[in-house]
Amino acid sequence: MKKLLTPEEAVKKIQTGDTVLVGGFGLSGSPLTLIDSLLEHDAKELTVVSNNLGEEGRGLGKLLISNQLKKAIGSYFTTNRDAVKAWAANKLEIELIPQGTLAESLSRRSRNCRLFHKNCSWYKVSRRKGSS
Repeated sequence: MKKLLTPEEAVKKIQTGDTVLVGGFGLSGSPLTLIDSLLEHDAKELTVVSNNLGEEGRGLGKLLISNQLKKAIGSYFTTNRDAVKAWAANKLEIELIPQGTLAESLSRRSRNCRLFHKNCSWYKVSRRKGSS
């Protein structure tokens, strides 16, 4: 199978301040090679949307330790003690969203459904003619 981009070429497209959607659960299914390549890239202040932030010093935890993350959006961050410490020290913004709501909001966004954010979950906005 021919590779379309090397990991280094792929992460070059990520810029400071970007939002990055990362799959996996903990370390299982996480794109570890891409995460390692991102460590070598100069992008900072990233917002990561993922179920969790890996483990201490592993997976997305590496990006946290390297101070490349500004915000994490997901449903389960307490397995990574570094994430809890960074949040407590105001070095990381955390937005907790229930796991099913996170999955559904990503699914709806991929289909260009109109959404708005309210507290801890995403809701579909539907407008009918004549309604306020």
